[in-house]
Amino acid sequence: MSNQGDTTVTDVSPACQGNHCDVKPRRTSFDITSGLILAIVCSVVALGSKLYMLRDDEGSVVGCELTKKAQRKKKVIVFLHFHKAGGTSMLKTLNQHLTPWKPNRNFNPWREYGEENRLIEFWKYNSTELQGYLDELIDNNIDFVSTEWNFFRDPLPKSIVDQMDLITTFRNPYERFRSNVFFEAEEYADHPEDWVNLDFDGHSVRRQCGEGVCKSGKFHVNYNKPNYYVQMMNGLADVPHLKMNNTHLEVAKQRLQEWFKGIFILEQPETFSALGDIIPGYNPNGQGLPKHSRDNSQNKHTIPLSEDEFREENDLDYQ
Repeated sequence: MSNQGDTTVTDVSPACQGNHCDVKPRRTSFDITSGLILAIVCSVVALGSKLYMLRDDEGSVVGCELTKKAQRKKKVIVFLHFHKAGGTSMLKTLNQHLTPWKPNRNFNPWREYGEENRLIEFWKYNSTELQGYLDELIDNNIDFVSTEWNFFRDPLPKSIVDQMDLITTFRNPYERFRSNVFFEAEEYADHPEDWVNLDFDGHSVRRQCGEGVCKSGKFHVNYNKPNYYVQMMNGLADVPHLKMNNTHLEVAKQRLQEWFKGIFILEQPETFSALGDIIPGYNPNGQGLPKHSRDNSQNKHTIPLSEDEFREENDLDYQ
């Protein structure tokens, strides 16, 4: 400890929650005689926050400050993007009002490693890694990111969930599948059952890397597989031949109930009224999302697979 003539903070003690906080000693211009008043102010403001009293050599309160996490007033929006379920329209709406991570591809975050571009597969992170990434997002004033290729497989601690506004859009499972066939593989429109049997990996890498160089490896995407929604909600979109069951369904339901801030249904425009609570100043006026141009072209197309037949293999997604 050095003493240069002014009051020097030498002790930092919790005011309300009892958690230790490492704060480097610093000088303050507060008058020690106002210590009692400051103590009262700090104690009042600290209610519900991690706020710490700053004391001088003699133990008098000379100030108070919030920890970095307590200073956060916003959460990071994490959008779970199901293919052909209104996701691109939602992301374009978010981008009109909020700040995305850059660089990105369709708002999936990337990092640049020299000449390589790599998707940030944050859904694979453990709690420590994910906390570090959330810190990075907050520090850089990023409002939202998207996860299009998979979701968190392991349970998330509440401390992590509380720092995010998780949102997603759903669409009638049959309509989503039909649209996906025409968008991704129109050559299979006359025999979609063959498309269901395909395992996609090289395709996802092409979409992942665009025109750049990518050496981050391949991974499956299951948007053509039965019960795609339930697979994604369990973080199993890269396991193409795992059949979903009621246990997976319950996990999906629990996560939607406990983790998600906003759940929007494409066929129910009124559900998007809650988006105003997430995007400051946004008013959907009961109209749902403005449609992205690519979303309109598949509406006329049909496939030789009825919804009843489709539902036999995808019943969990309807629940």
